[in-house]
Formats: sequence, C-alpha cells, structure tokens
Amino acid sequence: MVRRFMSLVILAVALSLVARPASAHTPRGGGDNHTLGSATVVPDATKSWAIYAELPAARTAGYYTFTAARGQRIPIGLRVGPGDPSFSPSLAVMGPGVPDVGTPPPFVEVPDGAGATVVVGVPGAAVELEPFSASVTRLSASISFVAPADGTFAIAVFDERSGGRYVLALGLAERFTPGDWVGFPFAFAEIYAWEGQSLAIAYTPAMLVVVIGGVLVARRRARLGIAGWLATIAGLSFVATGVTVAVQLIWATVHASLSGAALVTLLLAALPTAIGVATVRLARNERWTAGVRIRLALLGVAAAVFWAGWVAGPVLAIVAAVLPRPPLEEAAGGRGSPATTSTT
Repeated sequence: MVRRFMSLVILAVALSLVARPASAHTPRGGGDNHTLGSATVVPDATKSWAIYAELPAARTAGYYTFTAARGQRIPIGLRVGPGDPSFSPSLAVMGPGVPDVGTPPPFVEVPDGAGATVVVGVPGAAVELEPFSASVTRLSASISFVAPADGTFAIAVFDERSGGRYVLALGLAERFTPGDWVGFPFAFAEIYAWEGQSLAIAYTPAMLVVVIGGVLVARRRARLGIAGWLATIAGLSFVATGVTVAVQLIWATVHASLSGAALVTLLLAALPTAIGVATVRLARNERWTAGVRIRLALLGVAAAVFWAGWVAGPVLAIVAAVLPRPPLEEAAGGRGSPATTSTT
C-alpha cells in the first residue's frame, strides 16, 4: 500500500512539472454585461482569468473593466468554441492614453475621453485543447496590452455579423485562492454547458461509476460499517471524476488533434482514478490501524488537490478516517466465528 501511495506522489510531481508551462486560468462567468454601465469588473487583471460568456446577437457587445498601473502588461486573448467556424469576434481596449488604432463600430460604447485600440477577429485559427478543463477553443483575437497610464480600462467584445459563445482570457499570474480551488469542479460544469453539452449526458459516466461500483461492493457483502461505506463512496466519487475527465478528453478529440497538453489531461484523469481505487481498497481493510486512517486522510487531501470527488468526496474520506470503526464481529451483527475472531 505504501508503494502505491508513493506512486501517486510521483505522479503528482510529474503533473506539476508538465503543467507548469500550460495555461491554468481561473474560470468565471461574464454575466449580463451588454452595456458599458453593466460591465463585468475584473478584480485583479494581473491574475490569470478565463471569462466564459456569450454575445446574444450580431451588433451587440460584452463589456469588462479593470484597473492597471502605468507600464503593467496585461495579455488579453479572445477565444471561441469550435462549433461555429464563422464566428470570429473582435475586441477593443479602451481607456486613458490608449492609442487610437482602428475605429470601434457605432454600437460599441466608448468611455468619455478614452482612446480605443481595436483588434479585429480573424477566422480559421487552429482548434486547441485547454488541458485543465479538457475544453477546446480557437483564437480569434489577442493583444499584449501595456497600460499607458494609471487608471481604469475597458474591454469590449463585439461582432457585427453574428452572436456566439466566447472566452475572454486576460492576465498572466496563476494565483488561486482556496475558494477558487474549491470552485473548480463546479466551474468545469459551467464550461461543459458553455460548450453546448448536456450536463445530464456529460455526468452520466460518473453516475454509472458510483451506482455500479456501490452495487458491486454491496453484492460482495463486505462488512464495512458506516466509516467503511463513507470511504467507499468517496473512492468511487474519485474514480468517477477521473472517468469524467477521460470522457471529456475523448469528446475534445472530435474537434482537435491531441498535443502535448493532452498529457496533463490524461494525468488529471489517471490521478483521481488511482486515488479512488486506493481509497476503495483501504475501505475494505478489516482492521483500521492508525496507519490505515492516516493513509485514508492523505488520500482525501490528495483528491482535493486534484479536484476529485466534487468536494464531497474528499470530505467523506477525511470524515471516514476519524470515525470509529466497530470490530469485525460487531459490524457483522455481533456474530463472531473462529474465522473472524482469530488473532492469527
């Protein structure tokens, strides 16, 4: 068991090394921001964000504001889903001291006294895999914006020909708060919905893993007790997470060819699966020694680090690690036997 756990640690280190050059944005929604007055406020533009949003129709715009100090570099990228190859929105960066490059269309609101740099969307870019969410997008427009002065700046995303779904990526620093980390599994569901997937279908493999796995464990008449069952359900939820990621990767290959980024996604599928299998095996231990409980708690922590089990799974694993486990004969209903009570 120790060797298996050390294998998980080695895989985790490998993941961190492979993922370092990859982009890991903090996802969020854009909201109802189709006027400058209702613009989405980006709280820290130096942090790496991915804002999933939609233009409801042609000749509409989505607005975003952020503050920056003079000389700060804010990379801004506009990506779209693979579903509509003709949708290639443009963006305009507006604010004090921004050079006038191009002219925003009349339906785009420009702040009073602000300059505007327009980056026209270009169709036909290659579809690429975002490894952490296993989503696929293509680049429409980008700019490496350097703030010409201290102040508040605005971004307008617009298209004169059609509406559609887009991702606005901005910022560079990959900083995640505890709230960000807890929210990632639920943000992935929003990304699947943004891609046009039915969530019922997207999560059907995960539900099947938990249900079928639970039935198989029950049919073996394992005497698990409450703690053992909590650990088992946690482990199955970890496996279900890995299966969900694997299915999303398969779905992504329909739209994009695999690249080196897919290795990160494969590890994000393999790690929760391996953690889940190890957790289910631990749950079947007849004697929960201190070592078993420590390993179970560590597996719960590892699952949380790799977004496995949708928060509930890691909590169940850690709770199971501290719950009292009744003796085997008591868990079996108080019927002891030489086979179960032997100390050999």
